[in-house]
Amino acid sequence: MFVCNQIKDMRLTVLTNSLKITNLLSDCANINLITIGGIFTPQYMSFFGKSTLQAMGGFFVDKAFLSCRSLSMEHGITDSNEQIAELRQKVLERANQTFLIADYSKFNKTSFIKICDFDEIQCIITDKKQKQEWHEFLDSKSVKLYECE
Repeated sequence: MFVCNQIKDMRLTVLTNSLKITNLLSDCANINLITIGGIFTPQYMSFFGKSTLQAMGGFFVDKAFLSCRSLSMEHGITDSNEQIAELRQKVLERANQTFLIADYSKFNKTSFIKICDFDEIQCIITDKKQKQEWHEFLDSKSVKLYECE
């Protein structure tokens, strides 16, 4: 939602499976909004499932902004829900550049299913300064880290 609030005045095409993002951007005449449907999941206010994956497979995007449940130097980028992880993997396949949005609480944790390794993303945007070990680790993986305090 933070990213959506930052782009509301830009002239862009936005592709999403999120009902919240759809509602937020639906009044922005400058946004060409494409919503991918599927099975609605009230817990996440988003659409998932086979039809969502198939629809995503028909698109290519310049920049993808994804979130995750957790990040671990040892285990990579993970999530707690298989359907969400599967859709995020599909988005990674279809994006030229991927930005991971992760608040400070997600670092140094591992969840149920792996989304990807760090070499599949180009940037992490987080809300607090990370320890030096994360800076060094991400530098070694050529991943930029933006800390928005």
